[in-house]
Amino acid sequence: MASGAGKSSFLRAGLFPRLKRDDRNFLPFPVIRPERAAINGETGMLAALEDAFAACGIKIARADLRAVIQAGAIKLKPLLQTLVSKATPMAANAGVNPRPPTLILSIDQGEELFSGEAQIEAKPFLALLRDLVNTDEPAIIAVFTIRSDNYETLQLAPQLDGVHQHTVSLPPMPKGSYAEVIKGPAQRLRGTARSLDIEDSLVAALLTDIDAGGAKDALPLLAFTLERLYVEHGGDGDMTVSEYLSLGGIRGSIEAAVERALTAADADPAIPKDRVARLALLRRGLIPWLAGIDPDTGAPRRRVARLSEIPAEARPLIQHLVEQRLLSTDVNKETSEATIEPAHEALLRQWGLLQGWLTEDAGLLAVLEGVKRASRDWAANNRDRAWLAHATDRLSAAERLSARPDLAANLEPTDHEYIAACRKAEADAKRGKRLLLAGIYVLLVGVIVGLVGWIEQSYIDDEWRWWTVTRPYMVSQVRPHVLTAAQEQTLEPGDSFKECATDCPEMIVVPAGSFTMGSPWTEATGVGPQHMVTFSKPFAVSKYELTFADWDACVTGGGCNGYRPNDQGWVRGQQPVINVSWHDVQQYVAWLSQVTGKPYRLLSESEYEYATRAGTTTAYPWGDDIGKNNANCNGRGSRWDGARTAPVGSFAPNKFGLYDMVGNVWEWVEDCVHFDDDGAPTNGAAWITGGDCSNRILRGGSWNSSPDSLRSAFRYRLAAFTRYNGLGFRLGRTLSARAGAITVAPGVL
Repeated sequence: MASGAGKSSFLRAGLFPRLKRDDRNFLPFPVIRPERAAINGETGMLAALEDAFAACGIKIARADLRAVIQAGAIKLKPLLQTLVSKATPMAANAGVNPRPPTLILSIDQGEELFSGEAQIEAKPFLALLRDLVNTDEPAIIAVFTIRSDNYETLQLAPQLDGVHQHTVSLPPMPKGSYAEVIKGPAQRLRGTARSLDIEDSLVAALLTDIDAGGAKDALPLLAFTLERLYVEHGGDGDMTVSEYLSLGGIRGSIEAAVERALTAADADPAIPKDRVARLALLRRGLIPWLAGIDPDTGAPRRRVARLSEIPAEARPLIQHLVEQRLLSTDVNKETSEATIEPAHEALLRQWGLLQGWLTEDAGLLAVLEGVKRASRDWAANNRDRAWLAHATDRLSAAERLSARPDLAANLEPTDHEYIAACRKAEADAKRGKRLLLAGIYVLLVGVIVGLVGWIEQSYIDDEWRWWTVTRPYMVSQVRPHVLTAAQEQTLEPGDSFKECATDCPEMIVVPAGSFTMGSPWTEATGVGPQHMVTFSKPFAVSKYELTFADWDACVTGGGCNGYRPNDQGWVRGQQPVINVSWHDVQQYVAWLSQVTGKPYRLLSESEYEYATRAGTTTAYPWGDDIGKNNANCNGRGSRWDGARTAPVGSFAPNKFGLYDMVGNVWEWVEDCVHFDDDGAPTNGAAWITGGDCSNRILRGGSWNSSPDSLRSAFRYRLAAFTRYNGLGFRLGRTLSARAGAITVAPGVL
């Protein structure tokens, strides 16, 4: 669900009450919000179960319930069965056993499960959830609300392996519905003591501003603006357009509220009068305690903090933001400790100053999150040296946090101990390397002799494979079909060719041209910043995803390290090859380039998006709506949706004649991971400098992805060594330059 689409309201004010009214069929538990502690937190699983048992009149001590949760599903299920039996309605007719209600576990703000500080309880919580829903009695359904750009993380969580997931997309509200949102509550108050008149010109002004701003964040901004308007001006029984304009309108509502908070701070002697010093203090109070960067998506992310964690000198200024309803506070019932968080993530995106601060600190915030995650894994595994993930450049980046005391203050003692352990491990490694070099010098003659023998054996093995396997395959199956230079010069956009007898990719020539890469922030989850990319000459793209038949030919021809990926029982042949890592794919690329003598390669990310869009500028290659049966993903009407891969070419091609550019399997591209597109190449080349090359970019979405993941601009990332049943690839091929004018794709310049 898109951020700002109202997913929490949909769950709490819509779905939850509806299920609660249908108490013969459903027994919903109080909504769980993970925050930092999905099990023991104030709104965690323990609190939800405790309230559910109390509501049914079942007495159980919190300590006993906590012990049952810790013991796992095998101990918890009998208790839940007791709860279901208590809630099962009496039979209307003797001899008829009524059907017990289904338990509903609702988890709001599911993305919080994947923040660094939440991992200690999130992993056992998800594992417990898996064991509960995969049982027949009692019947349990888990309902998550989660941002669409985080859904893939939930989908791939190893703790949920084997759990069937069904997605319901909640896009931003259609613009035509906002008038009812504005006027509906006031109409319900008509004729009561709290009657409220909303001026027609105010409704018109609100709708105009919503249209101007697009769907992104429209609902939370509207809610924030109407609440402020009511609090400030609704006491006299009406709200007018002049009062609305005095608050700064929708687009300016957050900025105006911030300015009011800063103005109110003028009277506080504890807050510096100088604006620059005041903003610096505000920055220390917000980052990283209340606002950070999601390391998986690079998007801004709100955080829940204990008020005591906020630097003491910044708390008076932070309190002024609370009074302006930009931040919200709560009290932990168990510890009586105050907590604080942004009222909505729209604050992180719509307040330009904060957004700028987050952009400046994005790199260090990602490093901070990485250290905290790694230190928790290290601590959870008995501080085993094998779990020290920071070395060389990553360790240097972590140590640079000390230069930012405001960020380093977020490091806990375990985090500092983890960095110290990484530093010691690296020193030990360097010392060991020096000793090893000394040993090598002493044994140089023996090593050289042994090495020569090993090299000769390796050389013999490679030569034997070449002359007995690869070369005969190349001569009989490939080289007679490879394009000559003259044939290659005659290729036109839209032409296809295949440089083997049977099992290798058929290639389509894609025209030169330009396009705008990325998506606007009004499109569900924007990917940007948008920028122009120009391809000066045509290139070729494989018509289909690479198939098992293509891959198995590589193994038969002596390549791909002899690795035969698991087909999951879905048959090989024309099914897209799956369970291949980025490194596996490079072995296929090297083999095909060797036997053809031609420059085959993975596509760059910009080439992939250009080929996907095929001249379109809409969210999907066929339009702005996902529609039905356009691609293989979760819940869109095909017989493979959410179940397995489809044979390649099962859906209509795009305008370039390419099949399955979205859906079916995620496809590896060449690029390393960067947090945004600032500095990205504009000539279509792969971006392999300055980023995290241990992780690589994926495009297109897969058979079990949510519809949002199939948008033309959507990107995901995974470690380059990852293999799983939704990962595949397609190839690109560089074409020799032709004399004459460049052919331009229609509609993309």
